[in-house]
Amino acid sequence: MASPSLFSQRVGFFNSETIRQKFQEAEQAEQRIQTIVDEWKREIKAMQEQINKLEYDIKKNRLIWSDEERQKNESDLEKLIKKKGDYATEKFQPGGEFDKTVKQIQEPVEAKIYAAVQKVSAEEGFDIVLDQSVQPLAYANFKYDLTVKVLKELGVDVKKMEDELKEKIDKDPRNQQEAEKNPRRVRRR
Repeated sequence: MASPSLFSQRVGFFNSETIRQKFQEAEQAEQRIQTIVDEWKREIKAMQEQINKLEYDIKKNRLIWSDEERQKNESDLEKLIKKKGDYATEKFQPGGEFDKTVKQIQEPVEAKIYAAVQKVSAEEGFDIVLDQSVQPLAYANFKYDLTVKVLKELGVDVKKMEDELKEKIDKDPRNQQEAEKNPRRVRRR
């Protein structure tokens, strides 16, 4: 007959969102992505300003211009509108340049985080580790939270977080009950 402990699995969890917020490389990657996106948005805004100016000129001068001038400016306006739409689509459509840039910049950071999670999970003897930021957990005992250990593995200063985690663990009534159930046995001679 097999013992129940053979079938039990240790399940832990971590919060990848917290790790990304505290891990400086992830923060720097986000800033790089935001800088690139801001530049694209500036270019789109500049194109929109050109479109607005040309629309205003067309409305203002429609009676003064000859048919050729009006048609040429309307044609230019259509080209500008199409150019802006194509540019925005190229940059921000699914599978577009934004997605490729995010993947290129974030992949090395995510690989480091994943490796740290793997290492900590193996060292701590966990069989299953869930990401709390992907799938919220209805209840989890904080003594199985690996977030701080993963951050420590990544080289982040976690002293304050360790203190907060210890306080959460100590406050959890289930952890207090376990300590009471298993008092230390005193050896007698």
